[in-house]
Amino acid sequence: MTDLPLAASRLLEEIAARLSEAGLGPGDTVVAGFSGGPDSLALLWALATLQRQGRGPRVIALHVDHQLRPDSARDAERALALAQELGVPIEVERVDVTAWPEYSSEGTEAAARAARYAALGRLARRLGTSWIAVAHTRDDQAETVLLRLLRGASLEGLAGMRPLTRRRVRLDPVGSEEVEVTLWRPILRLGRDSVSVCLATLGLRPIEDPSNWELQYRRNRIRYQVMPLLEAIAPGASEVIARVADLLQDDAAYLETVAARHGAELVRQENSLVRVDRARFASLPVALQRRVLLAGVLRASNDRLVPTAERLEALRSTALEGKVGTRLELGGGWEALVEYNAVVIGPAGETEAVLRRWTGLPLLDPGARIELAGEMEIELGNCWRLRCRSVPPGRWVLRTRRPGDRLRPAPDRPLVRLQDWLVNRKVPAYVRDWLPLLADNGTVWWVGGLMGTSFSHPDGLLEAELMREPATETVTVEEIGTTVAEEQVLAEQLGLERVLIDEETLQRRVAQLGAEISAHYQGKRPLLVGVLTGAFVFMADLVRHMPIPLNIDFIAVSSYGQATVTSGVVRILKDLDRPVEGEHILLVEDIVDSGLTLKYLSDLLKRRNPASLKVVTLLRKQKEGALQMPLDWVGFEIPDEFVVGYGLDVGGRFRNLPFVAVYRGQ
Repeated sequence: MTDLPLAASRLLEEIAARLSEAGLGPGDTVVAGFSGGPDSLALLWALATLQRQGRGPRVIALHVDHQLRPDSARDAERALALAQELGVPIEVERVDVTAWPEYSSEGTEAAARAARYAALGRLARRLGTSWIAVAHTRDDQAETVLLRLLRGASLEGLAGMRPLTRRRVRLDPVGSEEVEVTLWRPILRLGRDSVSVCLATLGLRPIEDPSNWELQYRRNRIRYQVMPLLEAIAPGASEVIARVADLLQDDAAYLETVAARHGAELVRQENSLVRVDRARFASLPVALQRRVLLAGVLRASNDRLVPTAERLEALRSTALEGKVGTRLELGGGWEALVEYNAVVIGPAGETEAVLRRWTGLPLLDPGARIELAGEMEIELGNCWRLRCRSVPPGRWVLRTRRPGDRLRPAPDRPLVRLQDWLVNRKVPAYVRDWLPLLADNGTVWWVGGLMGTSFSHPDGLLEAELMREPATETVTVEEIGTTVAEEQVLAEQLGLERVLIDEETLQRRVAQLGAEISAHYQGKRPLLVGVLTGAFVFMADLVRHMPIPLNIDFIAVSSYGQATVTSGVVRILKDLDRPVEGEHILLVEDIVDSGLTLKYLSDLLKRRNPASLKVVTLLRKQKEGALQMPLDWVGFEIPDEFVVGYGLDVGGRFRNLPFVAVYRGQ
């Protein structure tokens, strides 16, 4: 090593240090991308030298002939000769850049890059290694940062190229095969000048690619027009830009770690789709929101799509404020769809079909119409069958909805607009046209899957029953499902009329309440007083969404006993465990019915001289004649019906249901 020129010795030791950082040694294999240009030639020389000295891994070079110039084959021959001169095994692969989808969507440079990495990935897989060395320099880093800045990149993009990047690489244009590789950039801290000096002192002549001077490519214009101007204005500009990228990498890495923790809770992948919980997402700081969504897009696309900053911001706005059913194109064949409780990311044109299957609901093709006569068994979508008997024949039809449809929710209830009924029950738009309906003379009597699994006309004119194939076992309270249909089936099997508020909707609203209440109490330490026993589930979920200091206590009262109608008499069963004078009290209620319990507790607590008293309730009944008590936060307004689940009970039953359902028993 002592007889090496100083510039070559410095480059060699720089790469030796990077090998040590990466944990690479003589027992490893590295595939080196080798164009034959100055940077890749210097890197290959150094790796070959370190291998001979017993300080580096085995290196195999790959030259990719993109066939973009008539004389590209001659360059391949020269690259072969250079590698042989260095004593490095080399392979040459010709690729068809135009076969890659990036060619038409992003341009020649993007397609060439995809084809090149595919070739490197194939060779790495064949050699049983994941390591690929590429010769990006500090000047490449500065150019990359500027290019990404002009594209409107996020912090991750402006942080530039990392010294080590773990990524999945497509091995063919259609992505039928992929391999995970580690891209290693050992000369990322060196400038091109030092590389050129090294080659000159060693007497190595690189291949000069004339396309590197063509100003039709944006990178070349940055390199030969923009960077010289910046260097003239501020000498050392490329070094400064690269150093800033290093600093941003530290910030991005920290935020990515924090976002990953939140993403583990908010992002759920199910086959080809990814769901992001909108409620908990809304409570995150903006910087984490972007990263959670980026992680969701990357997971859904299997790292194929990195959305632009503009698309990512559009996705963030859509997740926060988009109306249910809103669709957003993300580019690259991917889209996002807004649901009541989640934003779903998946393949464009396929997302709704997958979501329909996931509802678990019986489905009928839109526009279908089947006249019912006698006994029939009809095959429906989503592994359901409908068995029905109609009298007289020809009067009843099974069909999907039509404009202006009216629904009779129950024999003793007036007709309502079917559209309103579906919206009030938060049935996704992508399902509504597919629901099987039993109709008679223009009146819809039954919505399959949403009004139970069976129907019987009060006059015996029609009987119908849904059957699932394959048959499922009886569901218990412990075997809670996750879809709207499963929750409705469970409610029926437990003797409940219907699901009023599903689990995802509950969790989304509770997260919103937690964020709102936390913002109100910034700088204070509230005392949350839970009203036992019904509010314990609500309060437990609520405090998990309140990242502020707080205290907790409970008070137990009774106004229902074992009945389904309030008695009007409130009794204290358990008082608070601590004095509350000077405290900021937040009274946490499960439901406000007649208002008597809330009035009693409010008066009781005010007499104890708290600094402030606020009230949050999960549910407020629209009850005629109820006391009009001031409420600071309300989760849901509900009709005057007796409800159970999510902490609410009747006779001690149903508290552990994850949803709120209407109870019709005595």
